[in-house]
Amino acid sequence: MSGQITVGEVWRLALPEGTRLLAGHTSLGRRVLWTCVMRPSPPAFPRLEGQELALINVEDLRYLEGLSLERVIRGLHEASVSAIAVIGPVNQEAVETAVQVGMPLFALPEGTNANSVERAVIRLIVDREAALGRYRAQVAHQLAEVVMANRGWDALARALARASQKAVVIQDAMLRILGQAAGSGPMWPLHGEEVQGLNSPRLLPIGGGEASRLAFPIRVEGTLSGYLSLIGLTGAFDVSDHIIAEEGALVCALELAKERAVTGMEVQQRIRFLEELLNGQNLDISVLMRRARAFNYDPSPPQVVLVLGVAGDDGPDPSYLARRVQDELSQRKVAGFVAVRLHAPAPVIAIYPVPSEASAQAGRRLARAVLEALERQFAQTALVAALSRPVERLSEMKEAADEAEQAWSLGRRLASTGGSRLVDAAELGVYRLLLPLERSPVLQTFYQENLGVLEEYDRRQGTDLMYTLEVYFSQLGNLSRTAEIMHLHRNTLIYRLERIASILGVDLEDSETRLRLQLALKVRQLL
Repeated sequence: MSGQITVGEVWRLALPEGTRLLAGHTSLGRRVLWTCVMRPSPPAFPRLEGQELALINVEDLRYLEGLSLERVIRGLHEASVSAIAVIGPVNQEAVETAVQVGMPLFALPEGTNANSVERAVIRLIVDREAALGRYRAQVAHQLAEVVMANRGWDALARALARASQKAVVIQDAMLRILGQAAGSGPMWPLHGEEVQGLNSPRLLPIGGGEASRLAFPIRVEGTLSGYLSLIGLTGAFDVSDHIIAEEGALVCALELAKERAVTGMEVQQRIRFLEELLNGQNLDISVLMRRARAFNYDPSPPQVVLVLGVAGDDGPDPSYLARRVQDELSQRKVAGFVAVRLHAPAPVIAIYPVPSEASAQAGRRLARAVLEALERQFAQTALVAALSRPVERLSEMKEAADEAEQAWSLGRRLASTGGSRLVDAAELGVYRLLLPLERSPVLQTFYQENLGVLEEYDRRQGTDLMYTLEVYFSQLGNLSRTAEIMHLHRNTLIYRLERIASILGVDLEDSETRLRLQLALKVRQLL
């Protein structure tokens, strides 16, 4: 004998397809040393030594006077039988009895031949390694059929769930769910703390120990690219689950590699088309229209440009973010074009048509709806989007993209101070004059000349006079509203303003001075 066989392995490797487990889910790890078939004459089981799989045909119980399926189950339990497989109808009382004694109880498909099952189980017990090899080939063939049919991740997860009789979750390296299917265990995806150091297959307890997860890393060309989880009741895992997970991880790796290749080609095609679209005066409209149809994009003016990225350093992969933006546009039946610019501060760019009437409002509504949908998907990520003004000619697209990028640069700064995460270039106001000078030393000099001494005072004294000045100007110099917002007594506010005027050496009532200071506060956002 080449190894110990468990009830779960017998189920997967020897019992016919369509066999159902009615009871004993937590006892599938019991050993099976042999099998025996019930005879239709006494004694029904002439020689039991324990740890057998007992095969029962309900029809034969008619010839055994006084025996019911429930009594047989209890008797076999007392004889230390490991599991029972039944041909024919199984009543609820029999199932309840099996549950009470913790006996794995299987219902074999109608028309099953008990002697054939007996031979299959004996072959498994005698030559376990050969049976496991046949099972591995069978699983690989089944999964290959799903992949070749291009049915998608959920179909692959369902095939794995059918083979393992467990819940299946397939995730990428960032733990985004690619596919999932229900099974005997809870459908719980892996979380960040669970994958720390998860470089090899591991059986992990979950849900207070009532369930377990067989987590299997997925590698593409040696790089950790995702995770496959089989989730079931604790005690219901055996070597066949490892075979399923191993073969499943290999197929998942092939699918990821294929997706990367396809995505890489599409990304390059989209980048080239974007370059053509932003090529200004050299556009060949007829060629562009044909190319646009390949991307399901309608380039009919007016158009707006939306750029999107993260406010911080961490965030979702730009290609994945771009796909989500494209999905949001498609769901809203907007024939837009989305591409990724990996080296741009805002790596995702979306260009889409808007109605001629109220085009600016329509573009803004859609941009806000897309951003809100993405924020729900990436709740832990600070996303920033910026929108250009509508353009009536495709030759103006480059200018619109530059405008959106400048607005995004400002939006990223505003997001860090609690400002809006969607910046509309049409509402930039004075920032439209300042943004082209963003990297010019002129702005730094202007700021230092007007507010540098106040910033230095706040830094040394630990005060917030700069914030006081910002709120004061935002309320158009209204002392009562400013004091209310800052939760200050009016006299305290007046004292602060007098202190600011003294530090800066200015008269805050002078209109020219107020203009310079307000402009310097705007410049501060760009530095």
